[in-house]
Amino acid sequence: MKIESMRTRSYRSFKVDDAELPAEARERLSAIRRYDELRGAGCAAPAALREIGVSRRTMCRWKAALAASGQRGLAPKSTRPRRVRRWSYKPSDVKAVLDLRRRHPFMGKAPIQRMLERKGLRLSVSTVGRILSRAIAAGAVPLASICEGRVKPRRRRRFDGWAHRRSMHVTI
Repeated sequence: MKIESMRTRSYRSFKVDDAELPAEARERLSAIRRYDELRGAGCAAPAALREIGVSRRTMCRWKAALAASGQRGLAPKSTRPRRVRRWSYKPSDVKAVLDLRRRHPFMGKAPIQRMLERKGLRLSVSTVGRILSRAIAAGAVPLASICEGRVKPRRRRRFDGWAHRRSMHVTI
C-alpha cells in the first residue's frame, strides 16, 4: 500500500516565502537567463558577458549559487561581521561623563576627558566623544549650540596637504 500526501512542499520549506525574491536576486536571475539566451544564439562567451556587463567569474559564481540553492541563492549575502566589538566602557563611565557635561554644557570631549583623568577615571578622548554622541542622539544632553540659543555655522577645516595634531592647550 502506497501512502501519498497532498502536500506539495515539505515542512522545511514553509518558513521560506517563495513568492517574493529580492530585487537584486531577480536582476541576477534575468542576467543569467539573458546570458544563456545569447550563448544559445551563438554569441561568444566574452561578448555575451560584455553585453550583460558582468565578469566571467561573477557569472560562474551566480550560476553555482543558482544550482546549489535555487533562486534564493542569488540573494545578496549579509556583509555584517559575525562578531561585533562591544563597548569598552561601563555605565558608571557614562554617568560620570554625562554629569560633567550637564554641569558644563559648553565643554567638549577633550576638556571632559582631562577633568575625568584628574578624578582618576581614565577614558580616551574618543571614548568620551562616543559617549557624548550617543547621549546627544538619544536626547540625554543637548548640543552646546542649542544651550547657547543659536546655531553657529561649522567652520571649514583649512587643508594645506599635511596632517596637524589637535592642540590640547585648553585650560579649565
